[in-house]
Amino acid sequence: MDFDKEKNVVTIIRDMGKDDKPRLQLLAAGHLRIAQGPAESGAEPKPGKRMKLDPNNRQIVIYVPAVQNFATITYTLVEQKDNVPPSDPAVYDAAEGKPKKFPAIDKSRKTLRSIPSG
Repeated sequence: MDFDKEKNVVTIIRDMGKDDKPRLQLLAAGHLRIAQGPAESGAEPKPGKRMKLDPNNRQIVIYVPAVQNFATITYTLVEQKDNVPPSDPAVYDAAEGKPKKFPAIDKSRKTLRSIPSG
């Protein structure tokens, strides 16, 4: 969920599910101190607040640190593409010669373009 580089502390929320379905009702965030230096700790953690993506119900569950609780965001799907090759213009910028950065926010259209993961 969060990573404090100065203190080398990772904040997590434990998944209490015993099967493939996550159960994230436990709101007592845990804090883990990781080893200093990439030689001992490996790659730096990539924090995020998204806890769950439910494409069937068009909902995203996020953790809101300010209130120490979850919030559910219902969204409207504008477009979905499956099996997009890495060279597709939707995800690859040929002029720059590299993949596009995501998420991409278009404030005028009030849309967010993302490459979701399960």
